Amino acid sequence: MRVGLPLAVVFSLCCSAHSAEWVGKADSNFENGKNWMNNIHGTVMPDPPQAGKNNRTRLSVVNGSGFPLCYTATHGATEFIEQLLIGMKDGPPGELTVTGGTLNVQQNYFAIIGQTVEGKLQIQSGTVNLLGGRKDDAIPGCETKWSLLLGNALTGKGLVTVSGGELKVEGGIEIGRGESTGILEISGTGRVICSGPILFTGGNAPKWIILGAGSGVFEQNSNAELLFLGDSNQGWFSFKKGSRGKISLYGHDKLAFEHLVAEGRIRIDSRPTTPDHFAFSKVGNQGEYTLAP
Repeated sequence: MRVGLPLAVVFSLCCSAHSAEWVGKADSNFENGKNWMNNIHGTVMPDPPQAGKNNRTRLSVVNGSGFPLCYTATHGATEFIEQLLIGMKDGPPGELTVTGGTLNVQQNYFAIIGQTVEGKLQIQSGTVNLLGGRKDDAIPGCETKWSLLLGNALTGKGLVTVSGGELKVEGGIEIGRGESTGILEISGTGRVICSGPILFTGGNAPKWIILGAGSGVFEQNSNAELLFLGDSNQGWFSFKKGSRGKISLYGHDKLAFEHLVAEGRIRIDSRPTTPDHFAFSKVGNQGEYTLAP
């Protein structure tokens, strides 16, 4: 079952306005104008984006065989509008690494990591804020604002790793649309905070949220839905053995987590398991699930 805007509609929206395209021809330096082009391929941007400023363009990262974009603490707080797109339709893959500072995207649409090719977002420190989004009532009774899509169409592959710092998502997160791959891995001291629903779509490609080594946290902090489409063949949360990570879900009690384990939606090393391998605690409205000591 395909959920959300059809691919053709998503692409027409994504390409309707001016875009700052990172191609990484020279190096990974955000402030090197030679690394930026406008959305007419092959044309260097006359006024490339500026670090520490409010840039009135969409941010597209399509470096392909060039250098990935590296955003660092020295860049301070930088803003883009409309959409973050990493790995473009029918174009080259893209990679963005954040090692500090704050990157804000005030979106009219939802961010896409891996549109029809591979897209990678790596957050090692600092903060990425995906604000705004697009409402979509394709799921009956679940009209909501979506802010992030990992993997789109058959060939899209969206990979997000958060090993430090924070990824804050104002709307919903869709993990792997259709037969695409979507993987979100949180490790180290990384933290992902989502204020909307979480949707694992159906299909046979991997659609995972992984708690890796360290004390990373995945937090859904609003009374929004946790949605799984199709069987549990590929859509799940998984703790790596030895992880001190945490799944924190608003309004979930121990029985709700145990039900997810029984359905194969929470696993250890991607293998089905039983609730006795986990520990539950309640902090305010948040139910928190970890591996048992």
